[in-house]
Amino acid sequence: MATSNLSYYTVGADRFIKIGNNVTGNVTFQVVGQRPIWINFSNDGSYPPNTAQGFLYDRFQGELQQSLSVITLLSGANTIFARSMTSNSSIVIEM
Repeated sequence: MATSNLSYYTVGADRFIKIGNNVTGNVTFQVVGQRPIWINFSNDGSYPPNTAQGFLYDRFQGELQQSLSVITLLSGANTIFARSMTSNSSIVIEM
């Protein structure tokens, strides 16, 4: 039986937090909080600027078993970041 790494994060609007590091396979995530969340990516582990946007996911939206090359056009993306659009929100991610 395969094991997975399921993580729950509360994210604020003031800065991006890293929710996925060294992602090489498929990823699943879903916004479970009340507020939309910006998702952003990096190919070198560097954090996006606090004012950056990215892809906006609303409550209960997300991705199901997708590779990062399908979600973003950033070549070599391997790190995922999240930031709430307004105030605190929550996201669940499985890698």
